Amino acid sequence: MDLILPFKVGDAVETRSYNVGYRGAWFRCKITDMCIRSGHMECQVEYIDYPDERRKWNRLFKIPPKCRNQKASQNREIMLRPPFPRWCWENDIAELGPQTDVVAVVSSRWKVGDLIDWWYTDCFWTGKITELMSDDKVKIICPEIPLGEGGCWVADPKDLRPALDWSLEKGWSAPLSQCYKSFFEYQRTHF
Repeated sequence: MDLILPFKVGDAVETRSYNVGYRGAWFRCKITDMCIRSGHMECQVEYIDYPDERRKWNRLFKIPPKCRNQKASQNREIMLRPPFPRWCWENDIAELGPQTDVVAVVSSRWKVGDLIDWWYTDCFWTGKITELMSDDKVKIICPEIPLGEGGCWVADPKDLRPALDWSLEKGWSAPLSQCYKSFFEYQRTHF
């Protein structure tokens, strides 16, 4: 069966990083070229929020770093996804009107335990809300190495969006991958 990718040169996408210092981050990019190199499908991307960064070739599929609870025979994961869908709070739907193209609706304001993407240093970091500090501050925790850079952070809620997964088969979905669920369950029971 042939693999049909929904991406083409010129598309806006987000690309994931496992590079040290940016593990677990998603970057907004534009595809500038695609080809098969050394037997692997690759794309060249231009980083939207890092205009001085040179264009880089990235494999479309990689084996993610191993988590404690994962088997060694891990499947490859896609490293690109479409731009994050528009989203809104459930009580804001009426204000958007019937012709809106919102595809994700969040039922309640942020709460402890919510899985989020946090806009920080011009990229999105996956994390989990651990404390509501005030109307304009929440505490979040990011996955530890090898899936993220780790750490607890104070964030402004306006810099958060709900965390979603994307796959070729299902499109956008929630919740996050089992590895992140395992990481956060470990954090909850050991800290």
